[in-house]
Amino acid sequence: MEISLCCDLRRENKNRRAVRDHKLAGVVSVEVTGGPEILFHPGRPDKSEVPPNGRLPDGRRGEPSHLRDVFHRMGLSDKEIVILSGAHTLGRAHRERTGFEGPWTNDPLIFDNNYFKELLSGEKEGLLQLPSDKALLIDPIFHPLVEKYAADEDAFFADYADAHLNLSELGWQTKQKSLVCQLFMPKGCEDLELVEGAYLFLLELFGVSLAAMEFFVGSVSVGVLIVGLEVEDKSEVPPNGRLPDGRRGEPSHLRDVFHRMGLSDKEIVILSGAHTLGRAHRERTGFEGPWTNDPLIFDNNYFKELLSGEKEGLLQLPSDKALLIDPIFHPLVEKYAADEDAFFADYADAHLNLSELG
Repeated sequence: MEISLCCDLRRENKNRRAVRDHKLAGVVSVEVTGGPEILFHPGRPDKSEVPPNGRLPDGRRGEPSHLRDVFHRMGLSDKEIVILSGAHTLGRAHRERTGFEGPWTNDPLIFDNNYFKELLSGEKEGLLQLPSDKALLIDPIFHPLVEKYAADEDAFFADYADAHLNLSELGWQTKQKSLVCQLFMPKGCEDLELVEGAYLFLLELFGVSLAAMEFFVGSVSVGVLIVGLEVEDKSEVPPNGRLPDGRRGEPSHLRDVFHRMGLSDKEIVILSGAHTLGRAHRERTGFEGPWTNDPLIFDNNYFKELLSGEKEGLLQLPSDKALLIDPIFHPLVEKYAADEDAFFADYADAHLNLSELG
């Protein structure tokens, strides 16, 4: 998730500071997936050269001494080794980048303490446990900390916020301290709820916008858009009820909502395709589950799954099925199911239009 938040930033604005972007994206990724608030200090300068490879832990090595060699060299403690390993609860490994494939937990889009719980429960089909993870179980100092954080998520969150900050500020001194939430929305950010309300949770900072946070009641899909720095916040949060209701299956309902925003029938279908990324959470939306089998990959599988019919474990909301019964929407669903390149090209334009409404 952090990488996806940064790639477009650097591609669109080559003068941006990559270190700052990665720090900010990491903090935001933890917070928007349910984790703790983490202090973020802007202003860290980039190095003129890329650091050499080999300075991070090797997941193939299962000796506790290897973890200590790497982390102690950075001034981090045994406790921080365990805490920061817990960040594996979020996201997954990709074979082409790491040599490993798969998530560490059953819900890799949620930041929680399940990494530690899974580690203690033993290996399971479909979930990763690297040799470097198992090293935490065979060390007399690491193991009790794994048990502590498996039993107490609040303790993990509190300690993780401190450890993340320490890691992100290695070799750099700063006096400025502020919460990322306060940086994005200095007034009233903590009171903002992302349920049936405004779809901008985090507004403009350094040119990054987490736009289209929810296209429907029942979805939480995160997209990134590069926009200009001259952005004006509204003084009040927009009223609820301006987004499509995922419980309604009439194509006319989708048109009422999207046409009011100046968006076309084609854009209704395109933006619905963003459900390929992420999942719905019952406590926020009334629905539970992903739309595709790999909700961490942005692709055209939303359309493929929609055409293939309902499957156990995958969502198809009434508002999704509305795309199949409309004579204009349906051919577009078929088009994007068959042509991912066309979907990507059209999605980039539609996302831009949505994010710049008004």
